[in-house]
Amino acid sequence: MSKKKILFLHGALGAASQFDTLILLNQNDYDCIAIDFPGHGHQAPSSDFSIDYFTHYLIQFVQQHFNEPIDVFGYSMGGYIALNAASQQPNLFKQIMTLGTKFDWNPAEGIKQAALLNADKIAEKLPHYAAYLTQLHPAHDWKKVVNQTAVLIQQLSSAPPLSGTSIAQIDIPICVGLGDRDQMVSLNETVDVYKQCKQGSMYVVPNMHHPIEKMNPNKMLTYMQWFFS
Repeated sequence: MSKKKILFLHGALGAASQFDTLILLNQNDYDCIAIDFPGHGHQAPSSDFSIDYFTHYLIQFVQQHFNEPIDVFGYSMGGYIALNAASQQPNLFKQIMTLGTKFDWNPAEGIKQAALLNADKIAEKLPHYAAYLTQLHPAHDWKKVVNQTAVLIQQLSSAPPLSGTSIAQIDIPICVGLGDRDQMVSLNETVDVYKQCKQGSMYVVPNMHHPIEKMNPNKMLTYMQWFFS
């Protein structure tokens, strides 16, 4: 009997390699696949760097590589893209689990978050993080990834493609989650999305901040086994 497949989707500024440890822990139970979105990690850049394009890319990837609906684990932006794709092509997805996905986007929030994405300031004040981004995106100039992400956030905030109405129309199991110390994603917005889902559930990870580097893979494994079992 073949293993259940799980597709892993990374967040903004992230890459597939961030899931290496979690995939290693899951490999006995699941067939795990992690992908880089265009312009991230090892993936070639594209002329478009947006939520809409990444959603289109995900839909095409699933259509080309899977013969049946796929389970998805999406961190932060990855969870947003997964739900956006499922609102357009629900037949492609079996279950979707998110972690640290921000749903409440507006112009003020966009300005706030984009202001944190200044590549020159990161290089000057956070050299260790700059070195980490260099390692994370070997096929790209990390500064370009940062600057493009800032623009993406501003675009997303001015016209969020995912609404409560579109989420409510997705008729597959959806589990949304966040860390209890997440300073980017609020409990209220996560609860709101959970309540909007037809087949919704949610979880809160104790003692976890927003960055995926702060995730405890062994603890996360327990939540994944509960939902994807």
